[in-house]
Amino acid sequence: MDALGYDSGTLEQLVRDRFDADAVQSMFRRGDPDGAVVMARLARETTADAGFADLAMPLSVLTADLSAQRPVSLTEDGVADGLVAAMTAPGLYPPARRGDQRLVDAGRSAHEVACTPPAARNCSAM
Repeated sequence: MDALGYDSGTLEQLVRDRFDADAVQSMFRRGDPDGAVVMARLARETTADAGFADLAMPLSVLTADLSAQRPVSLTEDGVADGLVAAMTAPGLYPPARRGDQRLVDAGRSAHEVACTPPAARNCSAM
């Protein structure tokens, strides 16, 4: 969030104000249809609907595209959309759509996506 120009104190207060107990419970309750909606609203609010081009410093958000089975680095369009895609946990939320891409959190799934099948891409297991 430094890229948005927030200092650490402002950022902490912003997150504490937005991510209250009800929002967090809604986001992480499996099967709650409002979870993804709440997550998108919080992402828009905390980024002030900024685009990547509006940021004070470069930012790249890593996601994984389930359709193409590869990692995708987001650096264009809305920051909130990129954050939502990066927070989309497979099995908890439906993939975020961006054109033909179906984007999910890359932290847990990028290795599997990028290395499917491992032998064909010369990837080692983690």
